[in-house]
Amino acid sequence: MNFDISNTDHVKPVKLLDRISFVCPDPNLQADKYEYTKLYAVSKEGYDNCELQNEKLIGVCKSSNKQSIISIVFRDFSPLPGAVEFQPGQSYYIITTSDGTEEGIDNRSGGLCYTRHMKIKFEIHSGNLFFFKSF
Repeated sequence: MNFDISNTDHVKPVKLLDRISFVCPDPNLQADKYEYTKLYAVSKEGYDNCELQNEKLIGVCKSSNKQSIISIVFRDFSPLPGAVEFQPGQSYYIITTSDGTEEGIDNRSGGLCYTRHMKIKFEIHSGNLFFFKSF
């Protein structure tokens, strides 16, 4: 997923068993400007205010020597203890409060969520999703 600073409303409809991958920055492109981030699942309040409250860590971009990917599979049951479980009809929120620097990777508020709108809301739907594009 890519984030556009001009888009302040990131909403993505998904269904159970869909997979979303967040591609961490490629350190080979700009090794001196690597963007260190942690992604968290948070409440709507945490999403709206760019703050960590009762957060669950989803993944980390911290390897400045190899590219990595953070993937989420939207399951209503997870075999992993403490993993986020997704229910149809509910919304889930992912943010990063890291500021992009290695020193700021553990920030608990603000960060790239606030400065670059690096946050997303997932709406979980059951069944098939059909999108029609008008021309």
